[in-house]
Order: sequence, then C-alpha cells, then structure tokens
Amino acid sequence: MSSPDTRSKSTKGKQIFYCLNTQITQFIRRSIVVLKKALEHQKKISASMSNKFQKELDQRLAQQRAEYEGTVKRHQTFIDQVFE
Repeated sequence: MSSPDTRSKSTKGKQIFYCLNTQITQFIRRSIVVLKKALEHQKKISASMSNKFQKELDQRLAQQRAEYEGTVKRHQTFIDQVFE
C-alpha cells in the first residue's frame, strides 16, 4: 500500500501536470490566434503588392505600346514620303 505521504506527492504531481498542461494549451491557442492574424496581414500585403505590380505593369505596357505605335507611324510616314 502507499503511504499518505506518497499519495500526497502523487496528487501534487498530478495537479502540477494539469496546471502546466492548461498553461501550455492556453499558450498554444494564443499562438495560433497571433499566427492567424499575422497570416491574414501578410495575405493583405501580398494582395496589395500584387495589385500595385499589376498597375505598374499595365502602365509600362501602355507606354511601350504608345512608343511602338509612334515608331510605326513615323515609319509609315517615311515610307509614304519615299513613294511620293
């Protein structure tokens, strides 16, 4: 049989275990919340950066198109002058 002293130590050990287990569980839950918020924030930043990049790309393409169209127009004008 176990003595009252042994039972007392066993009970204290269980209490400590449950207390630590509860603290760890709470820590994990808080960590998950923080990580989810960080992930959501990062998603927003990524979406914003993607939109910004797409706008810049569209502007560059429009500028490039305008330059190419200007070049084609100049060449057409030159060709028209040669044939006159």
